[in-house]
This record gives sequence, C-alpha cells and structure tokens, in this order.
Amino acid sequence: DTDGAKSVAVLGRPKSFALSSDKKSLYVLENHKIKKYSLTAQTLTLLAGSAMDNYREDTGGTAGRMSGPTSIVIAPNGKRIYFADRNNSRVRYLDLTTNTFHYLTGAGHINGDAVTANGYAEGLPCPTEFTTGTAGCAYFNRPNGIAISKPGGTLYIADTQNQVIRKVIVATGKTTLIAGKPGVSGFKNGKGQTARFKNPFGLTMSSDGKTLYVADRDNNAIRSIRLKDGLVQTVAGNGVIGYREGKLASARLALPEYVLAASKNILYFTEAGTNRVREINLQTRLTRLVSGNGRRGNVNGTRTQTTFNGVKGLIMLNATTLLLADQSNDLIRAISLR
Repeated sequence: DTDGAKSVAVLGRPKSFALSSDKKSLYVLENHKIKKYSLTAQTLTLLAGSAMDNYREDTGGTAGRMSGPTSIVIAPNGKRIYFADRNNSRVRYLDLTTNTFHYLTGAGHINGDAVTANGYAEGLPCPTEFTTGTAGCAYFNRPNGIAISKPGGTLYIADTQNQVIRKVIVATGKTTLIAGKPGVSGFKNGKGQTARFKNPFGLTMSSDGKTLYVADRDNNAIRSIRLKDGLVQTVAGNGVIGYREGKLASARLALPEYVLAASKNILYFTEAGTNRVREINLQTRLTRLVSGNGRRGNVNGTRTQTTFNGVKGLIMLNATTLLLADQSNDLIRAISLR
C-alpha cells in the first residue's frame, strides 16, 4: 500500500472505519494498520502498524504491531480508537494524541490462528501474561466486533470463537459476560447465557444506547441484545443461508459480518456470502437491497449494476452517503442513499 494524496494513495485490504467528530478525518483499519484519511486535504497517512503483524505495545508508526483486527471504534472524546486485536486475543487502543498502541485487557497467546485455543475467562487485565489459564485474568479467543457505549465508558466485544458477547469497563479493563454460553454455539434467543450465537462477528450500538446489534455470521442472522437485561432476539434471518428480501421473519441472509445502526429505525449490513449491502427497516419490518448484484467485481452503477469484492465495514459519512470498505478491491466506495 501507499500513503499520500488521493491520486497516488493505495489501500491494503481495508476493513473498518471511524469518523472524527468534526467529520474532517476518516480513520481506516487496513492490513494490520490504522491510517488517517483527511477528507479536506484528501491525503492518506499512516498512524501506526505494519504489514508484518505481531504484538507490540507503546509504539506507533511502522514500529507498531497488531495482528488481524477487523473492527475499530472511536471514543466519544475523539482521543482513542479501540479495537479487538483478533489474533492476539486482546482489546487495545490507539492513542490519537501520540499515535501509539496501548493495552487495555486480555491475556494468553499472541499471533494465534483459527486452531489456537486461548480459552475463556472473565477477569482483569494481565498485560504480561502470555500463557493460558491464569486465575483472575481475562481471556478472549479471536474476538472481532467492537462497539462503544454512548458515554464512552464501556466497550462491547464479539468474542467470536468463544461464541459470546462481552463488555469491558474502559477505566479498569474488567470484563463481564453479556450474552451467549462460552464455547457453545447454536441459534437460540433468550436472556444472558441461555442465548446462543454461531461465530458472532460485527457489532453496532443503537442510537439511544440501549440495544446492541450483532451480525451473527454463521447463523445468517442479525440479532439484538437489550442491554438492561441481556435479552437476545432475532431481528432478521432464520438461520438458512440465502438471499431473499422482504419481511424480517422470512428474509434470508448469507454470512453477515458488519452491521451499522445508521438511525433509530435503519440498520445497514454487509454480507460476505453475497457481496451485497442491505438495509433493515425496524419500523416497516422489511429488508431492502442497498447495493450489489451478488457477483464479484468492481463496477459502479445502480444498486443492481454495482459489483463489490469482499464487502466489509460501513460508516455514514453524512445523511445521504454511506462509505463501504471494499476489501479485496482495496477501495473505499461511496454509496448514495438519495
């Protein structure tokens, strides 16, 4: 990849975004790096990270190391970008005043993969613990999605390979289970540990901060969690993979990974299984195609002409423009919602 002006900048597998409060800077997660794109100057700049993934704290620039994170979220005060460092099974953040990576919580193996067993435990930060099973330490297993409370004091994590949704108190790094049973997959609604997920991936917070939405990837569904009591319900999808728009109860989804609460009643999500961007209207109880005809490619056009290749994270740039990380095309694409 290459930094610099828009005319020469090249992205490397973009996945997720965060937008500054003044909407002048777009932060981009790509290829084990976090970069800043100035929307005014239209220039791309590395903040921290390297194409060579690893684990390294208190460093920035090309010396910084992360490994396989898929999602980022910005603090309400604009001073930190939080991320679940997937292959390092930790929750970390980028300090935007110094552009350096720092630890928040998690312990165990670093540079893990899909077969690495890092285990599950609620607990407190253990920054120097690189083995599993230490009492009192919080353990994650290749987490993906991340969301933040409206005040900014709590993070929510999709602990994908542990099949659960958890929360982290930012001030202390203490973790708590929200929903799902650790290590047990399935497709079931209910409160707390009675609920079941199957490789939950992306997260987004509702506009009122009371509901967490989950892209439940391998259940081909979008789920909701009522945060006051941990009640899990299915919003759309019935567990059967496919593509069908219409009523939420009968709509079919195909490996949804990223979900965005754009307003009180509108959710957008991307599907790894169809390369489409879709909408859920919570008021009309219907799904709708936003963009993508289901084929892989790099074609602009109407909603049924456009093709993508590896649809990932979404963010609202303004009231009428949705930005999409088109990962395998190494592009950020703009979708007009007019």
